[in-house]
Amino acid sequence: MSYYLSVISEAGSTPYIEAPIESLAIKDETIITLNSDTTVCSQFKSNQWDFSAISGDVKYFNFEIDLFSKEIIRDLKIMQYGRLYWSPTCKTISTLRMTTPNKLAAWADRNDISIEQMLNDVRLKHRILTSIEQLEQREANEIGTLIAELAAIRIAHPAFTLGPPDFSLSDQIKDIAAQLPNKRTEQTPVIPTRLFANLIHDLEVFLTDFRDHYEHIRSFIAFLDDGIGERLGEGYPATRKGFERWYRKPHNFALLMKEYDLKEFCKKYELIVKKDWNVYLTDVQEAAKYWIHLFTGMRDNEVNYLDRECLSELNAKGAKAKIIKGYTSKTIGSGYTKTYWVTADIVDLGVAAAQNIGEMIAYKHNYVLDPNQYPLFVAHKFKHKGTIFHANATFSEAISGKRLKEFVGRFSSLTIQESDYAELRQLDGFRDWGKTVKVDAPWPLTTHQCRRSLAVYLARSGLLTLGAVQAQFKHLLASMTAYYRRNSTFATNFILNDNEDEQHQSQILLMDDIQREQRLSEYDNFEKLVLDNAPNLTGPNGIRINQQLKRLKPTIIATDKARIKKEFEEGSRNFKPNAVGGCSKVGGPATCDGYTFTTDGEFCFGCTYQSGNDPEFKDAEKVLAKMYRRRDRYSPTSLHFMQEQAVIEEFEKKLTRQKELLDV
Repeated sequence: MSYYLSVISEAGSTPYIEAPIESLAIKDETIITLNSDTTVCSQFKSNQWDFSAISGDVKYFNFEIDLFSKEIIRDLKIMQYGRLYWSPTCKTISTLRMTTPNKLAAWADRNDISIEQMLNDVRLKHRILTSIEQLEQREANEIGTLIAELAAIRIAHPAFTLGPPDFSLSDQIKDIAAQLPNKRTEQTPVIPTRLFANLIHDLEVFLTDFRDHYEHIRSFIAFLDDGIGERLGEGYPATRKGFERWYRKPHNFALLMKEYDLKEFCKKYELIVKKDWNVYLTDVQEAAKYWIHLFTGMRDNEVNYLDRECLSELNAKGAKAKIIKGYTSKTIGSGYTKTYWVTADIVDLGVAAAQNIGEMIAYKHNYVLDPNQYPLFVAHKFKHKGTIFHANATFSEAISGKRLKEFVGRFSSLTIQESDYAELRQLDGFRDWGKTVKVDAPWPLTTHQCRRSLAVYLARSGLLTLGAVQAQFKHLLASMTAYYRRNSTFATNFILNDNEDEQHQSQILLMDDIQREQRLSEYDNFEKLVLDNAPNLTGPNGIRINQQLKRLKPTIIATDKARIKKEFEEGSRNFKPNAVGGCSKVGGPATCDGYTFTTDGEFCFGCTYQSGNDPEFKDAEKVLAKMYRRRDRYSPTSLHFMQEQAVIEEFEKKLTRQKELLDV
């Protein structure tokens, strides 16, 4: 007997409480609780179940009708009904409180599914586990315990489908919980793929427009700064004040823009009066700053304190890389330390724009452009004092949070859509994204988001398409790997020597993030192609897993995803997809002698490390067809033909063998 039944029995209320219903078809009028005088207190349809007559601690179950849909509210009620009557352990009302069930409800609601679907659809398991990883240990354990309780109820009462059919999900959650920190720290969100691609595209267009019109803009700004006096009375008012009153009128300002060949440019960016130009030039600085963040992964202060001549080239042992020279953020203002960041050629666009703005400001104030004394992002009203600017200069207002919000708002393509919101929910369904992210509002961009997004998209290049910029990202990853990666040739000699560890920590940590994301990407592919397809795998490694499962000797591969994921994160397990499945060789395909000679997977097929999920071998047949076409390009008597034929014959033997093992 459940605790609830025992309590109400002692209270003498049993005749008024119906026997627990063994299905989910619970009537709205089903009595849940009684008052002390045995009158009906709460029914199933009530949005508050009142236990005050029998409980001295938790007196109510409140079902938040304003938070969740009617369907999810009903699921919650059925869940709590089942826990009241069928919990495997005798639980008090207080231990059945709504806190953790509401978390399941929130996850289901944010993913537009029912709680029943959440706990029973195996396709959702990975998304649930990914969300669990974002929680603190206590929260994860509570969710795991609740799901285990619901599984136990279902096993005893099969009609109760508000729980999973077994304990596999709860076990995996508990394994993950054991590795989580005691206190949750919410990760900086990755910019959703659509918005990230739009951000790069829009900034590129914005900065390119400025570059293409810079000479005209500079001439116009110079004219406003000190050239007016030379032309007073030449079709313009005779005095400066008169001229300033004249150009404040939009029509007259338009005439001036036409003279400097900026008419269409001003129309595009709504530059109607002079004050609009002040905002626009600050926006250019903002765009330049974020362009640098996007292609370096630099932290906020690291970009803010860049010198004017920060862009250079590093040549190490014949390998070249574009670099930005700067200063470590920890020591700014108290004896700065020089360092550098590897970047892509495309960063030139942002650096040049910031330099051009600095040139116009220098011209206005008659500054000397000393590269060691002049900031890249200088304030429009900056008063140079001749001291080292890193300690006490006034920097552009473009780098403030307020200015960023205004800047992002000007791009409609950075407005959050429901698809972006859904992408965030898939990443972390337990997080209340509604606090910071609103559909139809501008994306709340921050500099650190650029750093984390760069790491993710460099590691998982297939997640988005960036057109011509895609090649820049590939080159950037190669350069970063060569110069930053631990134990690399260049890092050993140029980055990680004994005297430079501290000054390069920011870059090394960024590379660590990239490598972790690469390993997680490998795990995602392994889970999708291998774990989720057992026991229907192909390939020697896949067949080995199938056979072990048939002998009822499940391997770690089939039973412990959390541990496998950790092994990928640590680098002790690898998986690289190929044309016929994927390679599980530790160290990856780069350590395989045969891999360098293949283009279609012919040397991978049948390898002891190969796993596939194609029981009909359609992918292998496609590879074989390509091999025949490649062979037939050559004369039948040529060496190339004979070499290709030998490879084909070996491939066909392996294919036949694989089919025999699977009885295809």
